[in-house]
Parts: sequence; structure tokens; C-alpha cells
Amino acid sequence: MKTHAADPENHAASLMLQLSKFTEHRLRLTEQRKAMIELVLHSHKPLTALDMHHILEQRFPGLSYATVYQNIKLFIELQIFESFILVDEVRFRICTDQEHPRYHLICMDCEKTVSLDVNTERMRLPIKSKNFQPISYKFDVYGYCTDCRALHP
Repeated sequence: MKTHAADPENHAASLMLQLSKFTEHRLRLTEQRKAMIELVLHSHKPLTALDMHHILEQRFPGLSYATVYQNIKLFIELQIFESFILVDEVRFRICTDQEHPRYHLICMDCEKTVSLDVNTERMRLPIKSKNFQPISYKFDVYGYCTDCRALHP
């Protein structure tokens, strides 16, 4: 298991991988876009769009919430960010592996995310239908980490 954004030596490689997607798709890489990716990459918890806006607005005065949200949508399309729901809010994290489904344990208090290494060969989607072809899926388990468990007996 590995904790989200806990591996500093891999941050530079991950950042380069994410930034290369702009060149691949012939998109402009602005300082704001790079700052958004770095922010989520270095965050120890998944962020909401509003979290990102508040933090980035300090560095880029006048940055609109709409700009942040439009970039988030682009990052999801480019598989730079992935989204999930935590406590009725959409949160975003860096996509770690686009070729395999992602599995996470998510603490409902501190929002720490732990990636799980799962043998997908042994798992099968419980969907058997001629009318539906699954392309990908996510699996998130919500609960309390060791640090927060003491607060929730």
C-alpha cells in the first residue's frame, strides 16, 4: 500500500509525465495549469475545486473559479486528475495508473488516501450484459485510518 502523494522522489517523474500530456495533445501549458497539477500532486489529501481556487488565487490574483473548474475538466479528460465523492463533495487527485482500475482506502476524517495493490486478474466485474460494455471502474473504501480510528470507537 502507498499513501497518496507520499513519495517525494517520484513527484518530479509524475509531474513530468502529467505535463507531457499537454505536448502530446498539442495544448498550451500555462503557469496556472502547471501550478494546479503541482498543487494536487503535492497535497496530502484530495482537494475540492474550491480548495484549489482558494490556494491558487493567492499566487494568481484574479484567478476565477470558472477557470479552475474548466482546467479540472480538461485534466480529467487528459487523465491527469481523477474525481471521487467524499462527504458529499467532489474531490480530485492525480491519476496514478491509467491502464488499470484504481483502488483506494479513504479516511473520512483526515481524508488521507491509500492506494491498494490489488490483483485484478482474480477480480471480475459483476456486470454481464450484451447491452453494456464497461471501459473502466474505480473502487474506493471509506473508513478511518489508524490515526483517526481512536476518535471513532
